[in-house]
Amino acid sequence: MNENIFEEMAKRYDTPERIKLANIISKEVSTQLADSQEKTMIDYGSGTGLISVQLAHEVSELIMVDSSNEMLKVVDGKNKTK
Repeated sequence: MNENIFEEMAKRYDTPERIKLANIISKEVSTQLADSQEKTMIDYGSGTGLISVQLAHEVSELIMVDSSNEMLKVVDGKNKTK
């Protein structure tokens, strides 16, 4: 069987606990992105973008890659609401 469990989890992935952890991680990573406005960030295994969406303003380009199309659809939904 070649199922991707994250396809099923996508719509319920952003739990309060994951969001809280992503906020902590994003804050720490942000301190390391000084002078990165001209750089591209690649988030491999981006999931629903809990971390990278918060850091997108720190770089000139954000490329998000995930094995789950459903996770990427959640990211697209987040981007459309901004």
